[in-house]
Amino acid sequence: MDQSGCPYTIVNMRAVPDYFSKPGDNADIIVKLSGSDGSVHAGRPVILTGPGITMNAVTDGSGTARFRVNHMDKNKISYNYVLTAENIRKRLTIPVNRLRVVFEKNPATGRPFTGVAADGKSFVEINIDTTGMGPGLLRIEKPGFGRIECGSTGSQCKVVRMSNNQVTLKYYPPAYLRQKNFNAQVAFTNEARAATSSAIASGTIYFNNARAPWAVRDTIRLNFENSKGIKLAFASDILAVRPPVMLVHGFFGGRTTWKNLQMYLGGERFDPVIDEYYAGDQDIHDQSKALMANISRELARYRAFDLKCFRVDIVGHSMGGLIARNYIKGSATGMMSASL
Repeated sequence: MDQSGCPYTIVNMRAVPDYFSKPGDNADIIVKLSGSDGSVHAGRPVILTGPGITMNAVTDGSGTARFRVNHMDKNKISYNYVLTAENIRKRLTIPVNRLRVVFEKNPATGRPFTGVAADGKSFVEINIDTTGMGPGLLRIEKPGFGRIECGSTGSQCKVVRMSNNQVTLKYYPPAYLRQKNFNAQVAFTNEARAATSSAIASGTIYFNNARAPWAVRDTIRLNFENSKGIKLAFASDILAVRPPVMLVHGFFGGRTTWKNLQMYLGGERFDPVIDEYYAGDQDIHDQSKALMANISRELARYRAFDLKCFRVDIVGHSMGGLIARNYIKGSATGMMSASL
């Protein structure tokens, strides 16, 4: 929702494949329109412009439109396209495959990760391939919010000497995301919609009818120059999100205990999650297992959004704090960050 409480349009576009190799190669630019409330924007006109082309299409029943583009100019090192849909303009660059950049694949969906949680542990690998270009220097611009590492120094990588054609970089989101910096919202995938619906059916309560997580859109910019002076550039967005917040109530509490806190946290653009604990005669150890199952479900739900996330935040009250503490002490995974 925007500041007035109205849903707004989310535009996602990607190219498959995301590069050209030689003249005559084709790529499909896939566009998906959706609402911030999870609605599908079908039957909407979209316009794609690029070098010497203007193409029109209408989104289908799933809110998707496709454009076929091709690489015809052997002297071009990249193609820039502009999509216009519902008064929104979005840009996409398809590079000629002399500088191939591949984001880490999400094993849950088979697609590249589009974002990562600022959970103190998660990062996304970026694989760079300059095969055919010979030796050269790869310069990495510092992102606006996160950092890119090329070793284990823990600091921003600036220059990589490319002698073996391939290198792996790591994008780390900032340690904390401030509300004022949120400038995007993650788009629902079919997998995320199914995972969310399943959780709601089992009694889980999400803020604002399970809106998608808010995100900071960061940009990765790379510049490569080989020994012959040929220069190539690459730019792509990556999303940084907050991890989910698990709200664990006390002995006399229930799903309604955290209603006001959930409203507050949701308004601050956190992703608060409410579940029921103390079912039947289960003890704290059993309840910590329930918490573990709920955490695993939320991490899987984030992966369904193509978000890499290894940790959650936990807020526990009274006996809920004991449940969280028991889970943390008994966990061998170290997959959580707790606020008790």
